[in-house]
Amino acid sequence: YLNPFVIQVMNAYLGARPRWNFTTGNTALANTAGIRQPVHKDIAFAPHPRAPFYVIANILLDDFSPENGATEFWLGTHAVTTSEDQDPTEGKLPNILPEVVEARRKIRPPVQIRAKKGSIALRDLRTWHAGMPNPSGEDRMMLAVGYQARWYPNYTQRLKVSAKRMMRTRVSGRWSGGGRER
Repeated sequence: YLNPFVIQVMNAYLGARPRWNFTTGNTALANTAGIRQPVHKDIAFAPHPRAPFYVIANILLDDFSPENGATEFWLGTHAVTTSEDQDPTEGKLPNILPEVVEARRKIRPPVQIRAKKGSIALRDLRTWHAGMPNPSGEDRMMLAVGYQARWYPNYTQRLKVSAKRMMRTRVSGRWSGGGRER
């Protein structure tokens, strides 16, 4: 949550002292061949800013590959997407319109990352992506931590944490504190 390298990148991309205000998990369940999410971005409101205002740090808790359902990313879409790319049907997730997806595929098709457990993948909230099938016999898990630019007004999303409970002292290459090794 307080990774100094991630914080350094967030300061450069979002501006000084971005807010950490979101944490969740994501699992691609085992044996889900053929089941995938539609291409979408995690912004359900319109219009959204064209400037960087929010980044998700995906902390990989397992190795990621197409063979175990690594997330599909549409690189570069954060810089060109607008609210008009989304399905306007009320109550639907912010799925990207199929004709917009196919037009983008001709310019730059999507990729699935290959990365080792413990890696961190950073994604601008505006970037198109999709959860992919996991045909392997093992679940594939990651954490998602959200960082918001301080200039962006967010009146609904809040996260309160106790720094005393979060912080651990690093001793001999291991995290300690809280009663047991982690």
